[in-house]
Amino acid sequence: MEARLLATIKLLRSEAGANVRVATVGACYGGWVATRTAALAQPPVVCAVGWHASPLVQKLQSSGPSEQEMLAAVKVPIMMAQSWTDQGYTKPGSWWFKALNAPGAPTEGSEAHLFSEVLHGWMLRGDMRDATVKRDVALTLDKTAAFLDRFVAGEGGRSRL
Repeated sequence: MEARLLATIKLLRSEAGANVRVATVGACYGGWVATRTAALAQPPVVCAVGWHASPLVQKLQSSGPSEQEMLAAVKVPIMMAQSWTDQGYTKPGSWWFKALNAPGAPTEGSEAHLFSEVLHGWMLRGDMRDATVKRDVALTLDKTAAFLDRFVAGEGGRSRL
């Protein structure tokens, strides 16, 4: 995973410029990719986002850090948007988000959002005819855009979504 991700970012920077600021966004298992990327020794991203993310996929890997070690190694701000059915440590007020937002931590500004009326997978496979799903998809996209604007574009800028 790491080699392919780094090659992709290298290609992006060759096209967009060496100083382009990159973020990673993933849903479900892609949220594991976002979390794992944020935990690399030298993360190639300025922040990461996970929609109904499943960092517990780390338990299925045959090598690398444990799930707890991966979570503790996150080095950039991360945003999690979780349903009530997702892992507790990815939700607001969890031990992980308290640690991420410790004063002066490089991960300060991390966000956890709980969507208590939808199920895991609402962003990718939720029924948009359901008013609650439609509302929470829009809200998640708005929160994601604001988070990316803060960390990718920086003060006063807008990220290219």
